[in-house]
Amino acid sequence: MKPSAFAERGEKTWKEVEEALNELDGTRGIVPSASRLPTLFRQVCGDLSLAQYRMYGLVLCERINGLVIRGYGHLNRDRSDLMRALRQGVLEDFPLLVRHEWRLFWLMMACFWLPFWGIYLSSFHDVRWMTSLLGAEALDQLQQGYGEEGGFHEMRDNFGSNFEMFAFYIANNVGIDFRTFAGGILGGVGTLFFVVYNGLHFGAATGYVQQEADIDKFMEWISGHSSPEILGMIFSGMAGMRLGLALIRPGQRSRRHSLAKAANRAVKLLYAAAFLTTMAAVIEGFWSPLRLPVFLKYSFGCSLTLGLISWLLFAGKEERRAA
Repeated sequence: MKPSAFAERGEKTWKEVEEALNELDGTRGIVPSASRLPTLFRQVCGDLSLAQYRMYGLVLCERINGLVIRGYGHLNRDRSDLMRALRQGVLEDFPLLVRHEWRLFWLMMACFWLPFWGIYLSSFHDVRWMTSLLGAEALDQLQQGYGEEGGFHEMRDNFGSNFEMFAFYIANNVGIDFRTFAGGILGGVGTLFFVVYNGLHFGAATGYVQQEADIDKFMEWISGHSSPEILGMIFSGMAGMRLGLALIRPGQRSRRHSLAKAANRAVKLLYAAAFLTTMAAVIEGFWSPLRLPVFLKYSFGCSLTLGLISWLLFAGKEERRAA
Protein backbone atom coordinates (compact mmCIF):
# COMPACT_ATOMS: atom_id res chain seq x y z
CA MET A 1 0.00 0.00 0.00
CA LYS A 2 1.32 3.42 -0.96
CA PRO A 3 1.68 6.13 1.70
CA SER A 4 -1.04 8.21 0.05
CA ALA A 5 -3.51 5.32 0.11
CA PHE A 6 -2.61 4.54 3.72
CA ALA A 7 -3.14 8.18 4.71
CA GLU A 8 -6.46 8.34 2.86
CA ARG A 9 -7.68 5.19 4.61
CA GLY A 10 -6.75 6.43 8.10
CA GLU A 11 -7.65 10.09 7.66
CA LYS A 12 -11.20 9.75 9.02
CA THR A 13 -10.02 8.02 12.20
CA TRP A 14 -7.15 10.42 12.76
CA LYS A 15 -9.44 13.39 12.26
CA GLU A 16 -11.92 12.04 14.79
CA VAL A 17 -9.16 11.45 17.33
CA GLU A 18 -7.75 14.92 16.74
CA GLU A 19 -11.15 16.58 17.25
CA ALA A 20 -11.76 14.65 20.47
CA LEU A 21 -8.31 15.58 21.78
CA ASN A 22 -8.87 19.23 20.92
CA GLU A 23 -12.09 19.20 22.94
CA LEU A 24 -10.37 17.48 25.85
CA ASP A 25 -7.58 20.05 25.77
CA GLY A 26 -10.14 22.78 26.39
CA THR A 27 -12.11 21.20 29.23
CA ARG A 28 -11.82 18.84 32.17
CA GLY A 29 -15.50 17.97 32.04
CA ILE A 30 -17.36 15.30 30.11
CA VAL A 31 -16.77 15.32 26.36
CA PRO A 32 -19.28 13.08 24.54
CA SER A 33 -17.09 12.70 21.46
CA ALA A 34 -14.30 11.29 23.63
CA SER A 35 -16.25 8.17 24.54
CA ARG A 36 -14.70 6.28 21.63
CA LEU A 37 -11.19 7.56 22.30
CA PRO A 38 -9.82 4.35 23.91
CA THR A 39 -10.93 2.27 20.91
CA LEU A 40 -9.65 4.80 18.39
CA PHE A 41 -6.41 5.16 20.34
CA ARG A 42 -5.62 1.47 19.85
CA GLN A 43 -6.29 1.81 16.13
CA VAL A 44 -4.02 4.87 15.85
CA CYS A 45 -1.26 3.00 17.72
CA GLY A 46 -1.57 0.23 15.16
CA ASP A 47 -1.39 2.75 12.32
CA LEU A 48 1.77 4.25 13.82
CA SER A 49 3.46 0.87 14.07
CA LEU A 50 2.55 0.05 10.49
CA ALA A 51 3.68 3.44 9.16
CA GLN A 52 7.03 3.15 10.92
CA TYR A 53 7.54 -0.44 9.79
CA ARG A 54 6.81 0.43 6.15
CA MET A 55 8.76 3.72 6.38
CA TYR A 56 5.93 5.88 5.03
CA GLY A 57 7.88 9.05 5.66
CA LEU A 58 8.74 11.34 8.53
CA VAL A 59 5.82 13.76 8.06
CA LEU A 60 3.15 11.05 8.19
CA CYS A 61 4.78 9.21 11.09
CA GLU A 62 5.20 12.42 13.08
CA ARG A 63 1.54 13.30 12.62
CA ILE A 64 0.35 9.92 13.89
CA ASN A 65 2.94 9.89 16.66
CA GLY A 66 1.67 13.27 17.85
CA LEU A 67 -1.85 11.87 18.15
CA VAL A 68 -0.55 8.87 20.09
CA ILE A 69 1.38 11.06 22.53
CA ARG A 70 -1.60 13.36 23.14
CA GLY A 71 -4.01 10.45 23.45
CA TYR A 72 -1.81 8.65 25.94
CA GLY A 73 -1.57 11.82 28.01
CA HIS A 74 -5.35 12.19 28.24
CA LEU A 75 -6.02 8.52 28.95
CA ASN A 76 -3.37 8.49 31.66
CA ARG A 77 -4.75 11.75 33.06
CA ASP A 78 -8.24 10.23 33.31
CA ARG A 79 -6.91 7.37 35.43
CA SER A 80 -4.93 9.76 37.59
CA ASP A 81 -7.95 12.05 38.01
CA LEU A 82 -10.11 9.10 39.08
CA MET A 83 -7.62 7.97 41.72
CA ARG A 84 -7.12 11.56 42.88
CA ALA A 85 -10.88 12.09 43.19
CA LEU A 86 -11.26 8.81 45.09
CA ARG A 87 -8.41 9.67 47.44
CA GLN A 88 -9.76 13.18 48.04
CA GLY A 89 -13.25 11.85 48.64
CA VAL A 90 -12.14 9.32 51.24
CA LEU A 91 -9.52 11.43 53.00
CA GLU A 92 -11.14 14.88 52.82
CA ASP A 93 -14.60 15.32 51.33
CA PHE A 94 -16.49 12.55 53.18
CA PRO A 95 -15.40 13.40 56.75
CA LEU A 96 -15.77 17.13 56.10
CA LEU A 97 -19.30 16.64 54.81
CA VAL A 98 -20.26 14.51 57.81
CA ARG A 99 -18.94 17.16 60.20
CA HIS A 100 -20.86 19.79 58.25
CA GLU A 101 -24.03 17.69 58.60
CA TRP A 102 -23.43 16.92 62.27
CA ARG A 103 -27.07 17.50 63.22
CA LEU A 104 -28.27 14.81 60.83
CA PHE A 105 -25.44 12.53 61.96
CA TRP A 106 -26.46 12.67 65.61
CA LEU A 107 -30.15 12.40 64.73
CA MET A 108 -29.47 9.15 62.87
CA MET A 109 -27.22 7.90 65.66
CA ALA A 110 -29.97 8.55 68.20
CA CYS A 111 -32.60 6.88 66.01
CA PHE A 112 -30.44 3.77 65.80
CA TRP A 113 -28.82 3.47 69.22
CA LEU A 114 -31.74 4.44 71.48
CA PRO A 115 -33.98 1.64 70.11
CA PHE A 116 -30.97 -0.70 70.09
CA TRP A 117 -30.18 -0.23 73.77
CA GLY A 118 -33.83 -0.10 74.75
CA ILE A 119 -34.70 -3.47 73.24
CA TYR A 120 -31.37 -5.02 74.23
CA LEU A 121 -31.76 -4.11 77.90
CA SER A 122 -35.35 -5.35 77.86
CA SER A 123 -34.04 -8.82 76.98
CA PHE A 124 -32.86 -9.14 80.60
CA HIS A 125 -36.48 -8.70 81.66
CA ASP A 126 -38.32 -10.84 79.10
CA VAL A 127 -36.67 -12.51 76.11
CA ARG A 128 -40.07 -13.16 74.51
CA TRP A 129 -40.03 -9.59 73.22
CA MET A 130 -36.99 -10.53 71.16
CA THR A 131 -38.62 -13.62 69.71
CA SER A 132 -41.75 -11.67 68.75
CA LEU A 133 -39.74 -9.02 66.95
CA LEU A 134 -37.28 -11.30 65.13
CA GLY A 135 -39.51 -14.14 63.99
CA ALA A 136 -38.89 -17.88 63.82
CA GLU A 137 -36.60 -17.87 60.78
CA ALA A 138 -34.23 -15.28 62.24
CA LEU A 139 -34.14 -17.15 65.55
CA ASP A 140 -33.19 -20.37 63.77
CA GLN A 141 -30.35 -18.58 61.99
CA LEU A 142 -29.07 -17.12 65.25
CA GLN A 143 -29.14 -20.53 66.91
CA GLN A 144 -27.38 -22.10 63.94
CA GLY A 145 -24.61 -19.52 63.98
CA TYR A 146 -24.22 -18.74 67.67
CA GLY A 147 -26.00 -21.49 69.62
CA GLU A 148 -24.23 -23.82 72.02
CA GLU A 149 -24.10 -26.55 69.37
CA GLY A 150 -23.75 -24.24 66.40
CA GLY A 151 -20.80 -22.29 65.14
CA PHE A 152 -20.38 -19.43 62.74
CA HIS A 153 -17.38 -21.17 61.18
CA GLU A 154 -19.83 -23.64 59.66
CA MET A 155 -21.78 -20.76 58.08
CA ARG A 156 -19.13 -20.54 55.38
CA ASP A 157 -19.94 -24.11 54.29
CA ASN A 158 -23.50 -23.03 53.55
CA PHE A 159 -22.19 -20.50 51.02
CA GLY A 160 -19.44 -22.61 49.47
CA SER A 161 -16.76 -19.91 49.39
CA ASN A 162 -15.73 -16.65 51.00
CA PHE A 163 -16.55 -14.80 47.80
CA GLU A 164 -20.14 -16.08 47.87
CA MET A 165 -20.39 -14.88 51.47
CA PHE A 166 -19.05 -11.49 50.40
CA ALA A 167 -21.58 -11.28 47.55
CA PHE A 168 -24.44 -12.20 49.88
CA TYR A 169 -23.48 -9.69 52.55
CA ILE A 170 -22.88 -6.81 50.17
CA ALA A 171 -26.27 -7.45 48.54
CA ASN A 172 -27.91 -7.53 51.97
CA ASN A 173 -26.16 -4.39 53.22
CA VAL A 174 -26.79 -2.47 50.01
CA GLY A 175 -30.47 -3.40 50.29
CA ILE A 176 -30.61 -1.98 53.82
CA ASP A 177 -28.83 1.21 52.78
CA PHE A 178 -31.00 1.69 49.70
CA ARG A 179 -34.26 1.32 51.62
CA THR A 180 -32.97 3.71 54.26
CA PHE A 181 -32.03 6.31 51.65
CA ALA A 182 -35.14 5.87 49.50
CA GLY A 183 -37.36 6.44 52.52
CA GLY A 184 -36.27 10.07 52.42
CA ILE A 185 -38.57 10.73 49.49
CA LEU A 186 -41.47 10.47 51.96
CA GLY A 187 -40.34 13.61 53.71
CA GLY A 188 -37.78 11.67 55.74
CA VAL A 189 -40.41 9.56 57.52
CA GLY A 190 -39.38 6.40 55.69
CA THR A 191 -35.73 6.98 56.53
CA LEU A 192 -36.52 7.44 60.22
CA PHE A 193 -38.61 4.27 60.19
CA PHE A 194 -35.89 2.10 58.66
CA VAL A 195 -33.15 3.44 60.95
CA VAL A 196 -35.30 2.87 64.05
CA TYR A 197 -36.34 -0.56 62.76
CA ASN A 198 -32.74 -1.62 62.18
CA GLY A 199 -31.81 -0.41 65.65
CA LEU A 200 -34.61 -2.54 67.11
CA HIS A 201 -33.68 -5.54 64.95
CA PHE A 202 -29.96 -5.43 65.77
CA GLY A 203 -30.70 -4.85 69.45
CA ALA A 204 -33.16 -7.73 69.55
CA ALA A 205 -30.67 -10.06 67.86
CA THR A 206 -27.96 -9.08 70.34
CA GLY A 207 -30.31 -9.47 73.30
CA TYR A 208 -31.56 -12.86 72.14
CA VAL A 209 -28.04 -14.20 71.65
CA GLN A 210 -27.09 -12.79 75.07
CA GLN A 211 -29.88 -14.76 76.76
CA GLU A 212 -30.35 -17.86 74.61
CA ALA A 213 -27.10 -18.50 72.73
CA ASP A 214 -23.36 -17.85 72.98
CA ILE A 215 -22.64 -14.12 73.08
CA ASP A 216 -18.89 -14.72 72.78
CA LYS A 217 -19.33 -16.35 69.35
CA PHE A 218 -21.59 -13.50 68.30
CA MET A 219 -19.16 -10.79 69.39
CA GLU A 220 -16.25 -12.58 67.74
CA TRP A 221 -18.18 -12.61 64.46
CA ILE A 222 -19.42 -9.01 64.43
CA SER A 223 -16.39 -7.33 66.02
CA GLY A 224 -14.64 -6.73 62.71
CA HIS A 225 -17.40 -5.47 60.44
CA SER A 226 -20.09 -3.97 62.67
CA SER A 227 -18.67 -0.43 62.85
CA PRO A 228 -18.38 0.21 59.07
CA GLU A 229 -21.70 -1.55 58.46
CA ILE A 230 -23.61 0.57 60.96
CA LEU A 231 -21.82 3.74 59.90
CA GLY A 232 -22.73 3.04 56.27
CA MET A 233 -26.38 2.76 57.26
CA ILE A 234 -26.10 6.02 59.26
CA PHE A 235 -24.71 7.80 56.20
CA SER A 236 -27.53 6.42 54.06
CA GLY A 237 -29.98 7.75 56.61
CA MET A 238 -28.31 11.17 56.51
CA ALA A 239 -28.61 11.19 52.71
CA GLY A 240 -32.28 10.25 52.88
CA MET A 241 -33.03 12.87 55.52
CA ARG A 242 -31.24 15.54 53.51
CA LEU A 243 -33.62 14.85 50.61
CA GLY A 244 -36.62 14.64 52.92
CA LEU A 245 -35.86 17.99 54.53
CA ALA A 246 -35.44 19.57 51.10
CA LEU A 247 -38.99 18.47 50.28
CA ILE A 248 -40.69 19.61 53.47
CA ARG A 249 -38.54 22.71 54.13
CA PRO A 250 -37.55 24.17 50.74
CA GLY A 251 -37.17 27.67 52.17
CA GLN A 252 -37.20 30.46 49.57
CA ARG A 253 -36.54 28.01 46.72
CA SER A 254 -39.00 25.88 44.85
CA ARG A 255 -39.10 22.26 45.95
CA ARG A 256 -37.47 21.28 42.67
CA HIS A 257 -34.50 23.61 43.18
CA SER A 258 -34.25 22.71 46.86
CA LEU A 259 -34.19 19.01 46.01
CA ALA A 260 -31.55 19.53 43.33
CA LYS A 261 -29.31 21.37 45.78
CA ALA A 262 -29.78 18.76 48.49
CA ALA A 263 -29.10 15.94 46.03
CA ASN A 264 -25.48 17.08 45.69
CA ARG A 265 -24.77 16.42 49.35
CA ALA A 266 -26.98 13.34 49.44
CA VAL A 267 -25.07 11.69 46.60
CA LYS A 268 -21.74 12.34 48.33
CA LEU A 269 -23.10 10.80 51.51
CA LEU A 270 -24.22 7.79 49.48
CA TYR A 271 -20.71 7.44 48.08
CA ALA A 272 -19.39 7.39 51.65
CA ALA A 273 -22.04 4.83 52.60
CA ALA A 274 -21.09 2.66 49.61
CA PHE A 275 -17.42 2.83 50.61
CA LEU A 276 -18.15 1.71 54.17
CA THR A 277 -20.71 -0.91 53.14
CA THR A 278 -18.22 -2.48 50.74
CA MET A 279 -15.57 -2.45 53.47
CA ALA A 280 -17.96 -4.18 55.88
CA ALA A 281 -18.90 -6.84 53.31
CA VAL A 282 -15.24 -7.58 52.54
CA ILE A 283 -14.48 -7.99 56.24
CA GLU A 284 -17.59 -10.08 56.89
CA GLY A 285 -16.97 -12.32 53.90
CA PHE A 286 -13.22 -12.85 54.16
CA TRP A 287 -12.04 -11.91 57.67
CA SER A 288 -14.85 -12.87 60.05
CA PRO A 289 -14.97 -16.60 59.09
CA LEU A 290 -11.23 -17.08 59.73
CA ARG A 291 -10.23 -19.28 62.66
CA LEU A 292 -8.05 -16.79 64.49
CA PRO A 293 -7.40 -16.03 68.16
CA VAL A 294 -10.27 -14.07 69.65
CA PHE A 295 -8.02 -11.30 70.96
CA LEU A 296 -6.74 -10.73 67.41
CA LYS A 297 -10.26 -10.28 66.06
CA TYR A 298 -11.21 -7.97 68.92
CA SER A 299 -8.02 -5.97 68.41
CA PHE A 300 -8.78 -5.60 64.72
CA GLY A 301 -12.36 -4.50 65.42
CA CYS A 302 -11.34 -1.97 68.08
CA SER A 303 -8.57 -0.57 65.88
CA LEU A 304 -10.96 -0.19 62.96
CA THR A 305 -13.57 1.52 65.12
CA LEU A 306 -11.01 3.94 66.56
CA GLY A 307 -9.70 4.56 63.05
CA LEU A 308 -13.17 5.41 61.75
CA ILE A 309 -13.79 7.76 64.68
CA SER A 310 -10.47 9.50 64.06
CA TRP A 311 -11.28 9.68 60.35
CA LEU A 312 -14.58 11.44 61.03
CA LEU A 313 -13.11 13.80 63.62
CA PHE A 314 -9.80 14.79 62.10
CA ALA A 315 -9.54 13.87 58.40
CA GLY A 316 -9.75 16.64 55.82
CA LYS A 317 -8.73 20.25 55.82
CA GLU A 318 -11.07 22.51 57.72
CA GLU A 319 -10.56 25.40 55.32
CA ARG A 320 -12.19 23.35 52.56
CA ARG A 321 -15.93 23.93 52.43
CA ALA A 322 -18.13 20.86 52.03
CA ALA A 323 -20.24 21.51 48.96
